[in-house]
Amino acid sequence: MESAALIVKERSAQKEESIVNLSSEVKESKIKIKNVSKDFKEKMAELQEGLKNQKYLLEEQRVTRPTTSFDSAREKRAKVDPNVREAVGICRSFRKLLECHHIID
Repeated sequence: MESAALIVKERSAQKEESIVNLSSEVKESKIKIKNVSKDFKEKMAELQEGLKNQKYLLEEQRVTRPTTSFDSAREKRAKVDPNVREAVGICRSFRKLLECHHIID
C-alpha cells in the first residue's frame, strides 16, 4: 500500500515538475516572439525610411536631371531594385513568422 502511495506521489511530483518546465518554456517562447515582433517592427520602420529616402533621391534626380538618358535611368533603377526586393523578402519572412505564431492575422 505504501509503495503505491509513494508511486502516486512521485508521479504527481513529476507532473508538477513537467508543468513548471512547460510553463517556463512557454514564457520564454512568448518573450522570443515579442522580441521577434519588436525586431520586425524596427526593421520595417528602418526599411520604410530607406524606401522613402530612395524615392526622395530618385525624385531629386528626376528634377535635377530631366535629360537623363533611358539607359542611365535603367541603371539607377537596377541599383534600387535589389534593395526593394530584399526589403520585400524580409517583410514576407517576418509576416509568415508572425502569422505562424498568431501574432497577426
